[in-house]
Amino acid sequence: MHSLAHNPETQPESKVSEGAHLMARISWDFARFTIPVVVLVLLFLSQRYWLRRGRALASRLPPGARPWVRAACIAALTLLILIVVNDMLGRYALLPRSRLLSEIAWLWFSSSMMAYVAICAVHIVAWLWYRAFPHRAADEAGAPVNLGRRRFVQTATVVAGAAPFVGFAYGFAAERWQFQVREQELALETLPAALDGLRIAQLSDIHIGSFMPAREVRRAVAMANDLRADLAVVTGDFLTGSGDPLEACVAELAQLRAQREELQVRARLLRDDHLSADLLDERARSLLGFADPRDYVIRTGG
Repeated sequence: MHSLAHNPETQPESKVSEGAHLMARISWDFARFTIPVVVLVLLFLSQRYWLRRGRALASRLPPGARPWVRAACIAALTLLILIVVNDMLGRYALLPRSRLLSEIAWLWFSSSMMAYVAICAVHIVAWLWYRAFPHRAADEAGAPVNLGRRRFVQTATVVAGAAPFVGFAYGFAAERWQFQVREQELALETLPAALDGLRIAQLSDIHIGSFMPAREVRRAVAMANDLRADLAVVTGDFLTGSGDPLEACVAELAQLRAQREELQVRARLLRDDHLSADLLDERARSLLGFADPRDYVIRTGG
């Protein structure tokens, strides 16, 4: 018998697996570094753009009001930056945290950055069009300016810049509270007969904090309890930042209920089928898509 290290048939497969794992790790590390850098650059460019737009609008005001409007824009942006930084510090925040101010600050930065990206996209498309069709884009000497084309670009820029603000405002004010229950039926050939018809209620990605207060978590838990499921599981992130109220989240999730009696009957049937607890746990992990040993399956009942 040859060992795995000396088996020539297994060496290429092992090397390919190690190479694929290394490439995946390099790609992940690169993405973890690149994405925050790109976001920070876009945030800087977008805030500079909107400051310039604010100054341009202020230039249309009476001379005496211009300095005050410009100072107000700079002060407002500085305050929003301080709110976000203080919010990101979590439990080490230097100032008291306000849920309303945090929501306003995050809403501004997210929508203003996406609006800046949309406006840049419109300008890039217009530039590519002029480059692709120079005979249509360039004005001949003495020919009148194509006002229709100019108005179209200006209108597209305004719509592209306004759409993210409207979309984020709607999501902030209404969409995030519209919880939905999605039922999905799973057909498993290896499922024991005792588990046929088992109902699992799953809550995922709670993210309690500024954008998800405890009262809304309580409402989601009540919706899950109304399903009268046999099993209740919670997956995903509980918090968004280190300063979010973990104790309040746990207290609300502790109100999850399942049909204990029904599950006890199923458990007895499983024991009659000589299924061990480890095998049940393994099948539950497979059913819920858990692979990491640190993931846990929450069982209710006997």
